Amino acid sequence: MSVPVFSPNGIPPRIAQPLKRWSHDVQSFLRRAHRNDGSIAAIQNWTDIPYRSSLFTFSGTGAWVVTQPNIANLMYARADRVLFLKGAIVSTNVTAPLGTELRVGLPEDFRWKSFAVDYLIYSDAGAAFAAGAAVMPAGARYLSLQTLAFGNWTATAGNDTTVYFNVCGDIRL
Repeated sequence: MSVPVFSPNGIPPRIAQPLKRWSHDVQSFLRRAHRNDGSIAAIQNWTDIPYRSSLFTFSGTGAWVVTQPNIANLMYARADRVLFLKGAIVSTNVTAPLGTELRVGLPEDFRWKSFAVDYLIYSDAGAAFAAGAAVMPAGARYLSLQTLAFGNWTATAGNDTTVYFNVCGDIRL
């Protein structure tokens, strides 16, 4: 049964859209975390993901250069088979424009169970912030960060590519 958590009457669109998204996320989580005995899996505490340069990869021939000071926030939590992943990775460099994905490795060698897409906020090479796609490819051990046009990320040496994301998806246990 779906319980409405959101009513769009009288709410400005710039506020209504994030609320609608939040409502959908909460209902989606409750469906996935529901156990056969009627209980709901408890959400673990948020855990920092330790920095490793190998967590940050690129789909093309170049590289996404992320150093520890670039990590403003990178954390995860679990509720049974649902993984919550959030990050703020700021002032990074992309060394070649030949790739459409920035990739963030998942903690504890988790894999996405099924394909899903969420959103991210990004600034590509210092451009104005825009919404893009945070893609969870089925079977992958990473989160794929893609621009609004699903085009190549821009090469930059000016420490000016930034991404913010907050996603949840089913994982294989």
